[in-house]
Amino acid sequence: MMKFVNWIGLLVVVAAAGCGGPAPVRPGTRGTVSAGDRALGDVRVTVYRRTGDHAEFVGFGVSNLDGRFGLFQEDAVGPLWLEPGEYALTLESNGVDPFFWPVEYLDPLKTPLVQAWTGGEELQLDVPEPQPLLTNPKKYRK
Repeated sequence: MMKFVNWIGLLVVVAAAGCGGPAPVRPGTRGTVSAGDRALGDVRVTVYRRTGDHAEFVGFGVSNLDGRFGLFQEDAVGPLWLEPGEYALTLESNGVDPFFWPVEYLDPLKTPLVQAWTGGEELQLDVPEPQPLLTNPKKYRK
């Protein structure tokens, strides 16, 4: 009986050591997204490695209210540190009040947001002012 109690005690200690959940993942390469002087929050920035007419997904980030974001690997399993190369970036609204950009900002092969990354600096994305998504178009007709 004493061995049984010792095993139960050991299992409780091992189980308790595993509790607390996973540690948060810190972002890698950082950047900002703005429209002129206005910081844009709740924007998902998706990064693709560009080679010729091919774009390979490498990661993403979501901007905070100050327009600042950090990049994560797919499924946010770890930080994404960009290596030198050419990258295409797409934008999507990620907030409660959605907005949009012209359709080419959603396509990694057509996006005007292409950056030759050399490393070290932050990504600085100055984009056109997004348009609000009209949830009730009749409300806006004359």
